[in-house]
Amino acid sequence: MQTWTARVRNGRLVMDEETDLPEGTELELTRVDALDQMGEDEQPREEVEAAWRAEIRRRVERYRAGEAKTVPWEEVRERLFDG
Repeated sequence: MQTWTARVRNGRLVMDEETDLPEGTELELTRVDALDQMGEDEQPREEVEAAWRAEIRRRVERYRAGEAKTVPWEEVRERLFDG
């Protein structure tokens, strides 16, 4: 999973580096210090990241076993944004 860093400048989020994300891509942001404010019922960051890694491994295994296929980005974009 790729991560980016942004800072607030004049009330706007500004990334320190360029990205090749397509125009209009939406990102879900979480404050770094939000982990300190988590409730007891929420999972720690490490557990969430481990769960994501396990899910990615599961999906790769399904693809290698022929149980799933890849879809070109253009098709995904059309389904999500143009359809």
